[in-house]
This record gives sequence, C-alpha cells and structure tokens, in this order.
Amino acid sequence: MGRTTFDVSIDEWGDEPPIHKPCFELTHRPSPPVERRGGTSFTFVTSLGEALRRATLAAEGGDVVIMGGAATVAGFLAAGKVDELQLNVVPVLLGRGVRLFDGGGLEHLHLRPVSASVGAEATHLVYRVAPSDARE
Repeated sequence: MGRTTFDVSIDEWGDEPPIHKPCFELTHRPSPPVERRGGTSFTFVTSLGEALRRATLAAEGGDVVIMGGAATVAGFLAAGKVDELQLNVVPVLLGRGVRLFDGGGLEHLHLRPVSASVGAEATHLVYRVAPSDARE
C-alpha cells in the first residue's frame, strides 16, 4: 500500500487492523516497522520492485493485493504487475488528489469488465487487466 493510505488509515484501524497479514508501504519517507495485533505488520520500502518482492515472499504462493492511492496502483499497472483491478467508487468529492489514469505508461493496458455491484455507500467495479494487444 502507499504511504498516504497508511497514514490516513493507521489510527482508524486501531490496535488490530482488518488486514491480518504483512503489509509493505511504498514511501519516500521510510520509518521503523509497525507491528499490530492479529498478524498485521507494516514495513516501509522505497521501490515498487522491493515492495513486490517482499509481498510475494510473504504471500507464500498466494495472491498479492495492492492497496492504496492512485500513484501506487498506477505504478504497478504501468509495470504490468496487475492481473485484476478492483475500483471502489465512493461518491465523495475531495476536490484534489491524484487521478489513477492520468499518468503515462498505461496505454498498453486493456481493462475487461468482470463484475459490478452497487452497495449502500460505494459501487464496486472489477476488471481483468490485459495488454492492449490481447483485446477480443
């Protein structure tokens, strides 16, 4: 996850965050690791490659989930490291921030819709991510 997601969420989550797994925070501001109850730990890393390497090892053959802000997700998308993209659209107008699809390097992607569901406070969209030359 990105550092901003960590900074915004850590106090809200309290002593036992809902993640229950090791997390690797992508940041330009490294900090000492943070341990919480329930198996959640936060380790700060400074590159996409290091975050992915450590998360892959921690997942022990399971899925690696990328969580966080637009810059973090866009970096992994541009690097071709995302198989599936889930967007949770919440109707809150922030007035500023980083747009997920504004940066370069994403032209090679094709997002194939998988599902959409409407909840009480958000709409959840799931896409399969494929290279643009894989369009059907």
